[in-house]
Amino acid sequence: MPTELLIACLIALLPTFIIFLVLFFLGMEDTLWSIFGLGILGWIIALLLRIIPLQTPAKIYGLEFTSTFWNLLYTSILAGVFEESIRYILMKKVWFIRQSFRHITSFGLGWGFGEAAIIYVGALTSLWMMGKHLTLLEMLPGAVERNLAVVIHVALTFILFKAMVSLRFLWFAMGIHAGVDLLAAVSHYTYHLPVWIVEGVLALASLTILFYAYILVKGLTPTSYLNLSGLGE
Repeated sequence: MPTELLIACLIALLPTFIIFLVLFFLGMEDTLWSIFGLGILGWIIALLLRIIPLQTPAKIYGLEFTSTFWNLLYTSILAGVFEESIRYILMKKVWFIRQSFRHITSFGLGWGFGEAAIIYVGALTSLWMMGKHLTLLEMLPGAVERNLAVVIHVALTFILFKAMVSLRFLWFAMGIHAGVDLLAAVSHYTYHLPVWIVEGVLALASLTILFYAYILVKGLTPTSYLNLSGLGE
């Protein structure tokens, strides 16, 4: 693997993994590894479930439809609905995900790590194997974007923690996820904004969502109890 490709992949993956390791060594709980892995698995499941719906518009309307605003809106909604639904189900059914804030954060980190590994590292590796060699500067925006996406995934995970007792926050999470995806897609594909402007917009969005999630769960108590009595309303 070329040095520049390796550096780009490390930038995309290493910060998330380092944060997870810090969380693990703070408590030395083996379940954190399982939760991190569940996050990766959850993202893969959500991707597989929406493959057919993603491909349907192109088969019905032709490939030219894929570059339209309506397809960008459609794919953004699919991402929000499928990813947040699967994330919610896993958090609801697997009790130890919500055992502590470290556990909840690890789940979000795993989700973002899985996305970065498959979407970013997988895509770049495939391009390299096909003879398409990008420079580090060309790969860097995507690597930065993967880290911003992890911040958003962690924030959405905490919003879904609140959804354990109030289902409307599941719809909020779906809407936020779809909105961020659409914002990024329209900025890049419709308005053709410079790539670092797009990343700046995403950075602002990620910090805003993280702050909202913090305000939302501030004062709540994580709980592993199936009746979720520690969450309050």
